[in-house]
Amino acid sequence: MTGPNSGSYEIDGAVVTYSNLATFSDALTPSIDGIPPEWMLDTQHTLTAMLPDSDRTYTLAWRVSKDSTEVETGTGETFDFTPTEAGQFEIRLSASSEELGIGTVVHTVDVMREITPPTLTITLDDLALLVGETATVTFTFSEAPVDFTNEDLTTDGGTLSEVVANPSDPAVYTAIFTPTADLESATNTISIGEDYTDVDGDPGTSATSENFTIETLAPSVTIALDKAVLIVGETAVVTFTFSEVPTGFANADITVAGGTLSAVTVDATDAKIYMATFTPTAD
Repeated sequence: MTGPNSGSYEIDGAVVTYSNLATFSDALTPSIDGIPPEWMLDTQHTLTAMLPDSDRTYTLAWRVSKDSTEVETGTGETFDFTPTEAGQFEIRLSASSEELGIGTVVHTVDVMREITPPTLTITLDDLALLVGETATVTFTFSEAPVDFTNEDLTTDGGTLSEVVANPSDPAVYTAIFTPTADLESATNTISIGEDYTDVDGDPGTSATSENFTIETLAPSVTIALDKAVLIVGETAVVTFTFSEVPTGFANADITVAGGTLSAVTVDATDAKIYMATFTPTAD
């Protein structure tokens, strides 16, 4: 191609005048070195202008835009750009020289945000629940969750009150766990799936509490006598067979009619069995 010996041209809004130019036949075709295959958020990238003849003098202008809106500009052989938001950006380099004229190269790049899934730890302040007891459950997230509710949770062996955010730390929630009545269960957990997110929309990771036990089943006892009919001079052996080992079982727990009962004693081989001797009242 050929060009005039004098005139003016515009590079991104800046007017450059020139005169006494020689006729030229090769267009200026710059390129950009340093365009990475993947652009990450908040990471600085240094771009370098690559020109056909390093001995010539060039005027260089850089322009970065997103959605047709200018984001950043610069001049010189190198240009540093640190994207602060994700999305698609246009990188434009314009170069000019008196001998070769004007050339422009444009790259479209996608800036990706590194995804950091939030994590969660679930703890209970009581891992062995008995009749009448409850446990405070604490949910500690690595960062504040969005729209975290009880619907995100799976609870074994009882019910959970509504989760409430800590007013001084939005990454911490608490709730009260109440075990089911009349339940004997050695394996119970509270867990969460991956439906919750953080403020950036990153999906969460699943989590499960430590195992806890529930013992709210009331013990039962069977009372048997080795004689159904007692005559003068006879006694009967009374056997108390519990469904589980009792605590503090004594004669004060027993109501006896028609006679007296000796002190109850535990069986030497089975702590769920107690025995005593019943002596009927004379006459």
